Amino acid sequence: MNLSSFSRGWLAVGAGLVAAFATSGLLAESSGGATEAAATIQALSSKPEARKLAAEPIQQARKALGRALDARRAGDQRHAGMLDQVAAEWVGVADAVVRSAQIEKQADALQRKVAEAETRIVRAKALLEETVARRARAAQKLQELGHDPAALPSAEPPGGGR
Repeated sequence: MNLSSFSRGWLAVGAGLVAAFATSGLLAESSGGATEAAATIQALSSKPEARKLAAEPIQQARKALGRALDARRAGDQRHAGMLDQVAAEWVGVADAVVRSAQIEKQADALQRKVAEAETRIVRAKALLEETVARRARAAQKLQELGHDPAALPSAEPPGGGR
């Protein structure tokens, strides 16, 4: 079939219009995953610490979303969907990196508290042992001096303990 240049021109214009309408509809209907991924990227990027921690996965997710958009514009819905999934995976990685950093901070804080508590316990035990040793030395000294060690005050705190 031999088309004249005039017919080919109108055919190209018609194809361009069809592609434009199809693309605009497709962009409006872009997958919810791409929209969610873009929203999550925006949320992560708005936090300086998250942006710093997850820079690479965020960049990869943005690239995948851009490629998905390009594929949609080219009419390649199958690959656009795949690229949306790739972007969603990268967003998941970025989110996991940020969450793991937060969890590590919490774990570090708890570990510091545990170390402080262990230090207080060790100090309390040492103080208790020192007090018991002093009491024993005082009782021995009283015995050497001829006094009854039973006359010493009770080792129990006033009020019977706790």
